[in-house]
Amino acid sequence: MVPVELRLTNFLSYGTAAPPLDFEQFHVACLSGRNGQGKSALLDAITWALWGEGRKSSDNRKPDADLIRIGAQRMQVEFVFDLEGERYRVVRAYTESASGKTSRPELEFHVYEAATGQYRPLTAGSLRETQAQIDRVLGIDYETFINSSFLLQGRSDEFTKKRPSERKQILARILNLGKYDRLAERARQREREAAERVQRAEAEIERLKAALEPEAAWQAEQEAVLRDIEEAGRRLEAARQVETHVAEQIATLEARAREAEGVRTALRKLDEERAAREADARTLQQRIEQAEALLARSEQIQRDYDRYEALTRERDDLHTRGELYRGFDAQLSQKEADLKDRRTELEKQIDRFRHTLETHRAALSEAIARLGQREPVRAEVKAAREARDRLGALEDVRRRREALEQRRQQCQSRLIEAESQLKGRLQSLQGQIEREVAHLPDREALERECDRLERAAAERADVESRLERTTQEGQQIREAMEKLRGQIESREEEQARLQEDLDRLHRVDVCPTCGSDLTGPHRAEVAARLQGQIDAIAEAVASMRQALERRAAERLRLREAYQTLKARLAQLEGVREDLGQARQRLAAAREAADALARRRAEADRLRRCLEEKDYAHEDRRQFEALCREIDALDFDEEAYQQTREVAAQLPYLERRLRELEEVAGRREQLEQAIAQDEERLTKLRRQLGDGSAFGDLPAQIEALRNRRDAVGFDAARFEEVRRELQTLRDAGARVKDLLHARQNQAEWREQVERITERLARIEEERRAQAEALARLEAELEGRADLATRRQEAAATREAAEHALQDLQRRLGELQARLQQAAKDRAALEDARRDHRAARKERTLYRHLKTAFGKHGIPSLIIEQTLPEIEERANDLLERLTDGKMRVRLETLKDKKTGGTKETLNIIITDEQGIPRAYETFSGGEAFRANFALRIALSQLLADRADVRIRTLVIDEGFGTQDTQGIQNLVEAIQVIKDDFAKILVITHLEELKEAFPVRIEVEKHPTEGSRFEVIGV
Repeated sequence: MVPVELRLTNFLSYGTAAPPLDFEQFHVACLSGRNGQGKSALLDAITWALWGEGRKSSDNRKPDADLIRIGAQRMQVEFVFDLEGERYRVVRAYTESASGKTSRPELEFHVYEAATGQYRPLTAGSLRETQAQIDRVLGIDYETFINSSFLLQGRSDEFTKKRPSERKQILARILNLGKYDRLAERARQREREAAERVQRAEAEIERLKAALEPEAAWQAEQEAVLRDIEEAGRRLEAARQVETHVAEQIATLEARAREAEGVRTALRKLDEERAAREADARTLQQRIEQAEALLARSEQIQRDYDRYEALTRERDDLHTRGELYRGFDAQLSQKEADLKDRRTELEKQIDRFRHTLETHRAALSEAIARLGQREPVRAEVKAAREARDRLGALEDVRRRREALEQRRQQCQSRLIEAESQLKGRLQSLQGQIEREVAHLPDREALERECDRLERAAAERADVESRLERTTQEGQQIREAMEKLRGQIESREEEQARLQEDLDRLHRVDVCPTCGSDLTGPHRAEVAARLQGQIDAIAEAVASMRQALERRAAERLRLREAYQTLKARLAQLEGVREDLGQARQRLAAAREAADALARRRAEADRLRRCLEEKDYAHEDRRQFEALCREIDALDFDEEAYQQTREVAAQLPYLERRLRELEEVAGRREQLEQAIAQDEERLTKLRRQLGDGSAFGDLPAQIEALRNRRDAVGFDAARFEEVRRELQTLRDAGARVKDLLHARQNQAEWREQVERITERLARIEEERRAQAEALARLEAELEGRADLATRRQEAAATREAAEHALQDLQRRLGELQARLQQAAKDRAALEDARRDHRAARKERTLYRHLKTAFGKHGIPSLIIEQTLPEIEERANDLLERLTDGKMRVRLETLKDKKTGGTKETLNIIITDEQGIPRAYETFSGGEAFRANFALRIALSQLLADRADVRIRTLVIDEGFGTQDTQGIQNLVEAIQVIKDDFAKILVITHLEELKEAFPVRIEVEKHPTEGSRFEVIGV
């Protein structure tokens, strides 16, 4: 970090007049001035800007308040510095309120961009985050800085006075050894994770060992269960053979039962078809009778239709004439209205001139009469002035009455408005009710439609159920047929085998069954037994083939029934959707009816409110109270109006009095005006009498009246034709019915004949089906005993199956346990491998934790670094003390109990090589030792690229040195100046200032604060 520029305002002793400090003007400079002038404040400003740290009181709750100049409320420091080719700017400020109870810190961070010539902000969202950003850029904290490169006033011995452990921490930060702490922590975490894995692996190993203990017992039990399963299988097979034999007999009877049920179904269908055909025949007969009745009245129907057509044409003609008549009548009415308007306007002009003439004559008479009224007018003026004086008091009472009256009118207006609102709502509801009544669906028709569709849907469900049963029965018959074919094939194979035994019996001398010698009777006995078995099998095969033929016939019947049901199902397609829609329409109709009932109830309530005036109760109460208050006022409106009228006459009377003085001059003007009015009135009366003022309007009216009468429209005839058409409105429909009857009568008769023939065939089929049903019912009489035998056989078979299932289930459990045991053995090996790997990893990270710990690699690095520090410090001490002092850094110390421990002690020896305690050295000697160590640390810090500090500041400490010591210090600074980009030495000693060509002279002004001047640049 190389400083570039420093600006400060109201910081410590500096006020608002402090100039900027440009560090680019010098390499090495001396910052001088008397004590208390503000030298160290410049350095505090740098550390406060970078880290927010300076000369603060540690026990102050607001430490920044100690840095603000007395009397100021805001301080600010702006510091610009270069770092690794980049230029940065930090602006830190602190503001206090006028009362000092609240404060606000501020911090900004920027980087300079050469391309734009401007600073780009790096400021984060909060002060803490911005400070963290600055720390990341600098790579060093405040404590490390002041212990190495910034030798502040009173803190030159900061490093030497630290405890050994703290010295090692400072040195570790300078050497950037914190990364080993982080590595040690990561190794410690990995060690803990590996230890947890070792524990989990050990627990898993113990669990798996315990799980594998009963494996041998499971294997032994598995072998026993397998033997039991084999025996149970033999018992189950025997029970199944018995059940199969009974089931075959029952299946034969069930086929007969299904056949009988099919015959019954066929009989029901025939009955249903017969009823439907009879109903169709009755319907067709009714149509035939209706058609014959229409044909008998065909002439009358045709006459009515012809009369209807003629009347329609006459009505259309009369309608056309009526439209023309009404058009002429409308024009005539307009012209007559125009004539009337002109006559009225002329009469109004005559009235106006007559009124004006009368007015002038009256004015002349009045003028003549008024010439003698001056005295009475004077009396009236006096009375009016008196009335004006009385009017003030009456006005106050009247204004109060008017205010009350206004409030009463407002209440009345609100009452009227409330009534209007209720009437409006009632009218709107009535209109809505009428519209809803007009569009209300026919709920009864919808309910009938829903009932019809529900019956159709129920029929569809029944057809689907029957179709499914038919499919299942067909599947069962197919399975039974396949089973019978298999049985037949098996029995035939057995029959062939027995026949081979019988044939072989005649060729051998040893019995094929018992192995004994065959004698004549024995051979005959065996041959008879084999032949009996062959005959029994042949009978069974024949019976099976008959059963197979019956099932084939039943399967064919089921296929026919399936096709019939499928066709009916296709006819009922979409019934459920239609039913859903109909139900929705019915629900909507019910909701509409309910809504209509609610609106009617609301309308009745509004009517009651209007009739009983049950609304706006508060306004009605105020209205009645205001009426009572107005009535209570002592105010005579008539007397007020009289007084007001008398007082209002005052200006008029005064003007009249003045006019009376002018009446004589106006008399001649009135006489001339009267003559002119009489002449204009005479002219207007003449125009009204001869009609010259109306132009050609009368002629136009007469022409329109003649054209209207010529149209020839008869309104009475028009109404008569409309009434007669209304009586014949169904003539067209009757003609259509007549044509339909003529076209279909013969076809209907043919349909009746076909239905009669079909009814006869149905009766024959019904007799045949009834005879077949009687035969089948006779065959089904022994079915109950077979059902009992089948139940007993099924119970035996189920018991055998349950026993076998229990054994198989137990076998499955044992096999699953043995499979899991195999998996557990593999998992045990995996767990043991994981255990070995985790133990190895735990050992590895344990070693790494030790290596990265403070007694490991960091300690070795410090051990290797300390000789370099000693060498640098002693090289400087030799020049400062003429070879009389040396310093040694000791990292191991003997324990009283034996052995050694790590430390970082500073051993200082005098010119005789005798080590002495740091406290026994004089101030000048101690300062030289401290200075040498600090410079050595600063040089080491400058050499470390990770820290990137290139500035050395030396603040005070030279007052304890003699002339030769000061000369040695100056020479030492000159020696090390090339190791730093900037060196700043702070002192108040005159002999030391002269040793530096560039000086920054600081002086404190009594009112403006501290100021400085750069000399020698």
